[in-house]
Amino acid sequence: MIKPLRCKTGLSNLDLETQHVAPTTGFRGTIIESVVQLERMISDWEELIESSIRKNPYFDPDFLIPALKHLNDVDASVLVIDAPAKNGTRVLCALMPIVKKRVYGMPVRSYEIWKHDQCIDATPLIRKEVAAEVIDFVFQYMEEEMKAKLFSFDTVSNEGEFGRLLSENIRHNKRNLFNHFTFDQASGSNNVPAQSNPHQPERQLSDLGELETEVLSSTDQIDKWTDQFLKLEASSASSEDVGPSLVSRGAHRKFFREMALRSLVKGKLSMIKVNFIGQPIGIFCNFHQGSEGIHFKTCFDRSYSPKLIAELEKIYQLHASSLSQCPPEDDSHKGNDQVSSGRTKYQSVVVALKGRVARWATSALPLLKMASQKAN
Repeated sequence: MIKPLRCKTGLSNLDLETQHVAPTTGFRGTIIESVVQLERMISDWEELIESSIRKNPYFDPDFLIPALKHLNDVDASVLVIDAPAKNGTRVLCALMPIVKKRVYGMPVRSYEIWKHDQCIDATPLIRKEVAAEVIDFVFQYMEEEMKAKLFSFDTVSNEGEFGRLLSENIRHNKRNLFNHFTFDQASGSNNVPAQSNPHQPERQLSDLGELETEVLSSTDQIDKWTDQFLKLEASSASSEDVGPSLVSRGAHRKFFREMALRSLVKGKLSMIKVNFIGQPIGIFCNFHQGSEGIHFKTCFDRSYSPKLIAELEKIYQLHASSLSQCPPEDDSHKGNDQVSSGRTKYQSVVVALKGRVARWATSALPLLKMASQKAN
């Protein structure tokens, strides 16, 4: 499905010499439902990531495409926004998966940025040179082309350039807003799981001897490693970093296997395994975007003592000290609180678009939220 719309806003803030975008024309929005079509634009997609105001590994093509293929049970599609270049081609300026979804059951046409259950960050990819104009265009596109009354940003960054520009747009255009929640997320979900059975005899660290660490380095090993990861996860039920267990459903297993293979081929995946007597007792899985990335999931054999698990955690930290759960938005933010405190601020907001119905809907949402909480 192709739904183009030309933007009314100019591209005055764009570095024309660098990006080669014609200054007199506007943006175009397109809804893409075909994975094949997304595959064809991976080169432009990866360039957009490097130029975004905030990188989001969950929206990397080698993470998002497998998710769309295997975890998309809600008919999510992808909104891409581009602009014409001087050489006749187009420059990709934004990308985000979206889905039609009612907010608290309200019979008002609403959309939100899609976030599947293996994703904790739905911040869209937006080119930094035209970020303010793109955010304004997203609202325009949802209003005029998608005929939406509400647009939900569910679990997006509440800091840095994206958080600032989103707030400024809402305030400048006097849009009604329902703030569903805000929260802080630890950068890197490296929780040490508790022992699953407190009555089970512990195998103490002193009984183990020397541990061996191994790093996945070849695609020839990927099937073996993913099998071991899923087997360990199933036996320990200890992978609680992002979403439900991957082994719980066939679709999740397929997603993980495809994501891991695609990412390893491109150098985006690192898996670290800790072996004892030739058997894995801990596996760490990380997803990279350049020098940054996310700690995705960890599996431990819970039959070992908490002291051992703490030792495994130290081993992981040596291999993954450069990772953050939500990477900095660009080099100018390297010294901000997100990096120094190890925490990232998120928000979930519903924005009213044009018309009285939209404003009425956001005004009613606090009451609907209270009613939903009481019912549960």
